[in-house]
Amino acid sequence: MNMRNTEESKFFNHRIGKMIRKLRVERKWTQEELASQMDVTATFISNLERGGSGLNAYNLMLLCEVFEVSPNQFLMWDLETENEALRKNYIDISKLCKEKQEIVIKTINLMLKDLESGINSIR
Repeated sequence: MNMRNTEESKFFNHRIGKMIRKLRVERKWTQEELASQMDVTATFISNLERGGSGLNAYNLMLLCEVFEVSPNQFLMWDLETENEALRKNYIDISKLCKEKQEIVIKTINLMLKDLESGINSIR
């Protein structure tokens, strides 16, 4: 396994973990409650949420069923959430001077480009 694949796996696992945790917390479920619904251990859920474990197709489908979302919604949630957060914060930068606004905009654009590159390289 080359280094790039390892980095991409970590990137993907981290994003999936964030998605699982957000969806679980929104429903006010404990890790134990989610684990019970999936017939797995709470330790497995904890590992997924921390990005320490990968997600196979079977468990992806279980999560989608439990959370009542499509695989596409599940896998794209984080990107949509980050884009929304950027849009909300973008309004706040309007209070900065023009020079600082340009720096922030360039930085955001670079971050989005890196994010899209990371997502595209996993696909």
